[in-house]
Amino acid sequence: MLTEFVAADGIDPTQLQFTLHINGELRQAADTRLMAFDVATLIAWISSKFTLQAGDLIYTGTPEGVGAIHSGDVLRLTWPQHIEQEFVVA
Repeated sequence: MLTEFVAADGIDPTQLQFTLHINGELRQAADTRLMAFDVATLIAWISSKFTLQAGDLIYTGTPEGVGAIHSGDVLRLTWPQHIEQEFVVA
């Protein structure tokens, strides 16, 4: 499942923070300033290999420590001022 769409207009992808809780336990507190490759570099590289189109999703992975998820787990994603959403793993 995905969250609702958030337009990129006015959002600086180099200054984003979000958290992920699994079953109420903080598993990830992320900051895009700490990514190995910034968003612009990732998009440029991917665009050199594939044609990106509106609606395409780019998954970059997740840092160590998040761990496996299992059926019934409750994931809570928080991206301040943009997303506050829970998901139940099927």
